Amino acid sequence: MVRLGLTRVLAVGCAEVFDADDGSLLLADAERLRPDVVVLAQDGAQARQLCAGLRAVSPDMKVILWPRDEDRMEIFDPGDAAPRRLAAALPEALLDELGCGHPTTERK
Repeated sequence: MVRLGLTRVLAVGCAEVFDADDGSLLLADAERLRPDVVVLAQDGAQARQLCAGLRAVSPDMKVILWPRDEDRMEIFDPGDAAPRRLAAALPEALLDELGCGHPTTERK
């Protein structure tokens, strides 16, 4: 459910979304495509290992670890060893972090 919501927010906001369940495929895609940002579910040691791998194959990429509770995130900026921690309302904070701004909604 969270993944579907995130995909919709990013697609409406500004980002092209690639969804991958397999970490090795994600690493290969990141090395080939060189995205500006990758957003990962923050679910323990596996996410941390994948984050380290992504940063190794594409050092100019920002990696955002987003927990399931959606009220905070860790941002690994290119060249920084430690993450920034951001506690804010999402998805607005995520869109701001990606430089997308906020999606507009029409009111009737």
